[in-house]
Amino acid sequence: MDAQHNFHGLQHQDAMYKLNRFKIKEKEDIYDLSDDLAVMEFDENDVLQTLQQIEAVPLKEKKTIIPGVLSLTLYSAGHIEGATQSVWEVQGDEDQKKTFMYT
Repeated sequence: MDAQHNFHGLQHQDAMYKLNRFKIKEKEDIYDLSDDLAVMEFDENDVLQTLQQIEAVPLKEKKTIIPGVLSLTLYSAGHIEGATQSVWEVQGDEDQKKTFMYT
C-alpha cells in the first residue's frame, strides 16, 4: 500500500508541476492551449526523471516492481537473440496470486 501511495503522490506532484508550468487554473484553460503546446506534452525534466528510473532486469532474477503487489522475471526466449519471455506475478488480497507469462 505504501508503494501505491508513493506512486499516486508522484503523479500528483507531476500534475501540479505541469499545471503550474502552463499556468492552468481552471479546466477551461486546458482548451485554450495551442496545438503546438499540446504536442509538447513532455519537457526536459520529464525525460530526466524517466531516464533516472530505468533499471536493468537480469535474466532469471525476480525483480520487484511494486513491493507486495507486482514482480517480473525475464527468461531467454532462445529463438531470437535478445528476445525474452516475461513472467509477471500479481499478489492479490491475502494468499491470492496470479502468474502471467508472455513471449
